[in-house]
Amino acid sequence: MPPPTNLYHGTSSIKLDSILAEGIAGPSYWGDEFLAQEFAEERASVLGGDPIVFAVALRRFDPSLLEPNDNGEGVAAIADENAAQVLNTNGGTWRESFEITGSVVYRGSLFVTEHDLLAKPEDADEPDPYAFR
Repeated sequence: MPPPTNLYHGTSSIKLDSILAEGIAGPSYWGDEFLAQEFAEERASVLGGDPIVFAVALRRFDPSLLEPNDNGEGVAAIADENAAQVLNTNGGTWRESFEITGSVVYRGSLFVTEHDLLAKPEDADEPDPYAFR
């Protein structure tokens, strides 16, 4: 699997103003688009608001602050029940974590803007032009 070009972070629109003002504080959980969307939906169901997902180019992260997500925290589910054991036993890298669980931990803070939103909350009710009819 090629390395990711983006990492995704899902949350609720309730947190949007504070995230835009203060950034996403570490440790934070980042993953593939699917897991970020799942987590955004979970957070929106708990906090209220709409699910939102930030898509951030990998080059904006300090690689020394990326770590394996060896316990499945911050994601709706992990791909393999044995992932934590594999990562803990082998001292896995963040890239291996991404391949196995679809997620990583970022220990730094990251400032984001509205341009990093995959879809703005107000777009959620727009009909999908590519949806099956």
